[in-house]
Amino acid sequence: MNKAGLKNKVLFTGILLGKDKLAAYTGAEVFALSSYSENFGMSVVEAMACNVPVLISDKVGIYDDVEKYNAGIITSPIVDSLYLGLKKLLGNPGISKSNVVNARKLIKDKYDINKVADEMISVYEDIIRSTKTRI
Repeated sequence: MNKAGLKNKVLFTGILLGKDKLAAYTGAEVFALSSYSENFGMSVVEAMACNVPVLISDKVGIYDDVEKYNAGIITSPIVDSLYLGLKKLLGNPGISKSNVVNARKLIKDKYDINKVADEMISVYEDIIRSTKTRI
């Protein structure tokens, strides 16, 4: 990282919780998750909720929603692709702002706690109904 001049620009924190995690999100210029395999990516939703532009790989489970809403930059999890994605995101403030606006819509449409709770209740009710008809 030192060779690339990033030593004072990139911070690898390890696990953060509570107020420390919130402070990290709100202080970030970008959130990058370059996983080779990620079943959903709750941290992506958290970053978007904190108005942080996101860059994620196409191996993160939420990538299709992010792509559909144009709510972030999607790359493959290889170095060159990540580099180009970060360069695009950091070099174009208009893209970052647009992604943040679109991310807020995505969160409101699909990940609002009340909507998620209602969907879970509905699923549980369907399971209970189907179980009763089999007994």
